[in-house]
Amino acid sequence: MPKFIRQWRAYYRVWHLNELAGVLVDYNNGRWEELHRWKDRSTRIDGMQIVENLRNGRDAIYVIMLVTRKEEGLFIVLTSRRESYKRAFAPTIYDIDEAFKDVAVYCRRKADEMGFRRLEQ
Repeated sequence: MPKFIRQWRAYYRVWHLNELAGVLVDYNNGRWEELHRWKDRSTRIDGMQIVENLRNGRDAIYVIMLVTRKEEGLFIVLTSRRESYKRAFAPTIYDIDEAFKDVAVYCRRKADEMGFRRLEQ
């Protein structure tokens, strides 16, 4: 089945579900630094406040991973330029590894656009 159809099916499967937990990560030019982890809605709000506080004018890329069911969820990428990107994952439809690879490629492309040097340079 084509990738875009599998991605649509995975997104459709998880979009209406409530989140169980999540993690907020600063892409930090490929270093992936965890900023906040939550297991309920009240502590999730703390993570969203972190994003708002960190948007202090510097270029940044944040990745949020929401878990909606066992091994199902959604990656959301937010940039300081107010751009967003989503990738859902669900077993047998669109694997988490495949979704994470898409997210990593998107983050690298955005980091290049923002002028970040690659780590190997």
